[in-house]
Amino acid sequence: MPLYINLDAFEPGVHALDLREDVSSFGFSGSDVEFVEPLHLALRLVRDGSTVVVSGQVEAEGRLACHRCLRPFTASLEAELHEIYHLVEGHAPLRAEDDEELHFVNRRASRVDIAPAVRERVLLEIPIKVLCDEGCRGLCPVCGVNRNEETCRCEPERANPGWGALRGLADRASERTDPLEATQRKPRSNRREEKS
Repeated sequence: MPLYINLDAFEPGVHALDLREDVSSFGFSGSDVEFVEPLHLALRLVRDGSTVVVSGQVEAEGRLACHRCLRPFTASLEAELHEIYHLVEGHAPLRAEDDEELHFVNRRASRVDIAPAVRERVLLEIPIKVLCDEGCRGLCPVCGVNRNEETCRCEPERANPGWGALRGLADRASERTDPLEATQRKPRSNRREEKS
């Protein structure tokens, strides 16, 4: 769903906007975060001739899952918004190719949709690696227990079973005779037989 700002309602000058909008207005479905309350937008709108600048801060509360222990937790997300809408005659591109913050809007348009810009800025604030805490100890790879809540009895050397398989391959390889070395030894024994 869009979130429109009605341009006809603002005379040239500086205007303050304080909005609380339901998350359904921003199309967050399919993202890694579940927003638990409306987004708070504290915005400043500046209109000067053919240019409208919308800037300010967006605050949200989202429910995420820790990448180490998989525990769901609620985190605060804050994003800075700075979008420039330039009113032009005739058909206008949606966005300037060399400036992500600059948008072109037909001068006859009475409103602009800021929902896509808000959505993009908020999603960029979600860390690539989400952690419930910097000191999160994660899950034991052997028994799966959450090591933040209890201590398991798994042996340290079994912490990663994959390394055991690699060690086994190395041990078996060291027990085998080098084929090249074996072929080099055989001719020597033949020469001794010929001399005898």
